Amino acid sequence: MKYEKTVYFVTKEKKVKHVGFLADSQMHLVESEEVLSELGFSKDPALVKKTDDSVYIFSSHLPQNVIDRWFTQILNQKLKLKKAENEEEGTKKVARAEVTHKKVKNKMRANKKAKRESLILKTHDFSKSNPVNKDREKKIQNLNLKQKTPLVYNKKPPMRKKTIDALREEVKAQRRWKKLVPTCGECAFWEKRYLELTDQETGKCQITGNFVSPEKKACSEFEKR
Repeated sequence: MKYEKTVYFVTKEKKVKHVGFLADSQMHLVESEEVLSELGFSKDPALVKKTDDSVYIFSSHLPQNVIDRWFTQILNQKLKLKKAENEEEGTKKVARAEVTHKKVKNKMRANKKAKRESLILKTHDFSKSNPVNKDREKKIQNLNLKQKTPLVYNKKPPMRKKTIDALREEVKAQRRWKKLVPTCGECAFWEKRYLELTDQETGKCQITGNFVSPEKKACSEFEKR
């Protein structure tokens, strides 16, 4: 069966429903007439309005002047939609034409460039170049190699060897310092503690948190301060 036109039913609330097709002057509904008749559906010719591709059946609850006004609005809306579709299609055609023109132009430009490069290669014989130019090329290559060679810097300066007298002075200074270093019991960071679960007395350094005996020399924290 070939359906020529789509049938729409316009209710009293101005809702448009697709209800069937019109082919060979016969209406084929997708819903039963009993269900639609409750909404005011009737095949009365006075309620039927046709266009080129559609049929609009208005509810029998609507007066004729309202039907005419609504149908005019429907026609205007369809014209707007068709105009917008045509404009969009025209814009797409213009865009496609511009893309095609751009591709052709780029292709012609690439062909011209390829021809020009091939012509230069044919007309210029590199094997017969001027010897002066060869010397110049060698100089440029040597300069490039020099620029690419990284400069090597010594990160650490060479260590100076200490004399015996300097070593002796360092040893003397260390011995003098050791006499001034107090024992842990005399250190300002040492405090008396007792080991847990025992009666044994010990000491603890407030800086390092280590347990130390009072007779031990003060830790490195004393020297830092």
